[in-house]
Amino acid sequence: MRALLPIYLLVALLISGCGPNYIGDTQIEDTPDNRAVMAMVDDYRRAIETRDIGTLQQLVSRRYYENASTTDVDSDDYGRDEVLVSVLPMLAESVQKVFYQVRVTSIAIQKEAALVDFEYVLKFRFLDGTKSQWALKSDVNQLQLVREEGSWRILSGM
Repeated sequence: MRALLPIYLLVALLISGCGPNYIGDTQIEDTPDNRAVMAMVDDYRRAIETRDIGTLQQLVSRRYYENASTTDVDSDDYGRDEVLVSVLPMLAESVQKVFYQVRVTSIAIQKEAALVDFEYVLKFRFLDGTKSQWALKSDVNQLQLVREEGSWRILSGM
């Protein structure tokens, strides 16, 4: 039995070294594309927290389209122009402080498109008229990304 111990250890070592590597403490496989997507998601998260409108503008695809999760109603749909003209300025003007935690749960990449599923906790202080108040939201979301000019951009899901 003692003579088999080195063989068992060698097999255990080989088996443990054959599995996929993951990014950080996620279950996202460590590949160059997944790393690029994770970096873009982190850029997005940091830009929301710091209300960095310039970075958010750069992360939005030219073809951005949002249906506000209401596929049967189009009155609340909006595109890139509305994001740049209405949504982002509101973030800069009305929101005073943001804490945004994101945990990516899956990434699916097919050629020049990617789907990123994530859980988030968003805590923010905003002005409601002259009154400042805090709000808290936690949920799951999906970003749809497209590769444009060699970089991942947000196609929908902001």
